[in-house]
Amino acid sequence: RQHWLVENLQRYCGDTPGVFLYIPFAVTLTTVWAVSWRLTTIFELHAEPPDVIVMQQTKFMEGIAAVIFGISLIVQSSGVFFQATPKKRILHSLAVYINLACCSTYGACALDIFPHFETVEGMPTEFFRIFTWANTTTIMILTIAALGASSNKNQLVPDWNLVLRTWMCDWAMLSSGAMQHYLGTTPVGNLFLMFALMCQWRIYVNIGEMTRQSITSCATSHEIASLRGVQWLTYLLWAAFPVIHILQRCGYIDHVEYELS
Repeated sequence: RQHWLVENLQRYCGDTPGVFLYIPFAVTLTTVWAVSWRLTTIFELHAEPPDVIVMQQTKFMEGIAAVIFGISLIVQSSGVFFQATPKKRILHSLAVYINLACCSTYGACALDIFPHFETVEGMPTEFFRIFTWANTTTIMILTIAALGASSNKNQLVPDWNLVLRTWMCDWAMLSSGAMQHYLGTTPVGNLFLMFALMCQWRIYVNIGEMTRQSITSCATSHEIASLRGVQWLTYLLWAAFPVIHILQRCGYIDHVEYELS
C-alpha cells in the first residue's frame, strides 16, 4: 500500500508531483525573501561582501551553477513526457523539481536578489542556499529510496518509515550546520558542528539501508551496480560539504575559495 501522502499527490498531481511541489516552494521562498529584506531594514542586519572582487567571483560561479541546473532541468523534463511507466515519470518529475529549485535559487543569488547576512565572526553569508538544500535533499533522499523496487512498479518506496527517519536526520543536520555557520568557531558553534556530523553519519547509514532494500528486488547485476554507484556517489558528494566548511573555518581556504567551492 502506498503512503497516504503519495496517494494524495498522485490523486491531485498525476504523474508529475515535482512540478506541483515547486509551487509551494516558490511561495515559501518568496515569503522568506520578503521577510528577510524587511528584517534587514528594521534591524540593519544587511551586510556586504568585504570587497567587490569577492562579489564578482561568487556571483559569476552562482550564475554558472544556475545555467548547469537549467540544462539538467531541460534534460530531465523529457523523461516526464516520454517515460512509459508512471513510476519513472514520477522520478523524473522529482528530478525536475530539484533542478528547478536549485536553478531559481542560484539564479536569484547571482542576480543579488537575496540579502547578505553577517555571521558572528563578521563574514557575509547567504542562508537561502541552506533553505534550498532542506527542500532538495528531501526529494533526493526520496528518489534514492525509490530507485529500486523494480519488482513492484506501483510502489514508490519499500519502507516509508526509513525515509521519514532519514528526512528528520537531514533537517537536523542542515539546521545544525546553519547554526554552526552563523556562530563560527565558538564553543557552541563547534557543538552544533559535531551534532551535524553525527546526523550526516546517520543519513549515510540509512541510505545504505535503502540501497540494500532496493538491491533485494533487483532483477539484473546492472541494476545492482547502478544502485551501488548512486550510493557511493552520494556519499562522496555530500561529504564534500562538511569538508569544505571545516577547511574554511580552520583558515585553510579563504571566503572566496569557500564560496566558489
